Amino acid sequence: MRELLSPANTRKGALLGFVVALVSFPQIIRYVDVSAGHLPFDRPLALVWMFVGAWVCHWLVGMVLFAWSSRGHLIGLFPGSAHVLKGCGVAVLAAAALIPAYLSIDPWLRECVLSGNFPHTVGIKYPESLAGIVATAMWDGGFVTVAFTAGAVCYFSRLTGRVGLSLIFILLVQVIMARSQLTGLAWSGPLAMIYGLGVIFRLCSCLLFLRYGLIPPILLAVIVSLRSLAAL
Repeated sequence: MRELLSPANTRKGALLGFVVALVSFPQIIRYVDVSAGHLPFDRPLALVWMFVGAWVCHWLVGMVLFAWSSRGHLIGLFPGSAHVLKGCGVAVLAAAALIPAYLSIDPWLRECVLSGNFPHTVGIKYPESLAGIVATAMWDGGFVTVAFTAGAVCYFSRLTGRVGLSLIFILLVQVIMARSQLTGLAWSGPLAMIYGLGVIFRLCSCLLFLRYGLIPPILLAVIVSLRSLAAL
């Protein structure tokens, strides 16, 4: 805990949090636009507070990453250029294997989102403009990867003392989140494929982080997210 709250770790966490918040902010703006029907540009202070809130959240995650990502069996955030490059190659291969499966279920998943509890989020999950696709890719590679892959691995590994047990917790959270987004749908083959792909993707992302650091899972998330370019 002393290392987590040290001034040096706080500064590094603040810097990483600022970068991730900056990268993720366009998607936050898109969500406000889609859900509320307009952007709050008439209230610039609201935008400032939104960014500050995102920064604080990512700041805390950044502090966890810098403090605990080199403990136990974890390799750290940036283990070295050769290691990172090798991990990026593995990430590209993993993305190439996952994208065809995602493309095959995207039309069905889009209909599920439209018929579910949050139909307005279809515009978030499936943007129809280049700017929206880029914002979604930055969100997936920024907030989602940093918080739900790297941050979760570091936190649960620290909490349990076992990397394998932390992966089980993370995959359970993945299933629970998917179920909450697709609640009310009857069990079917496509639904099982959605759950399975979500688990496989999160497992690949976590293993990349454990083996190669932070950059490769970010690359994996960005490439998979950019599959929406095929629909333009």
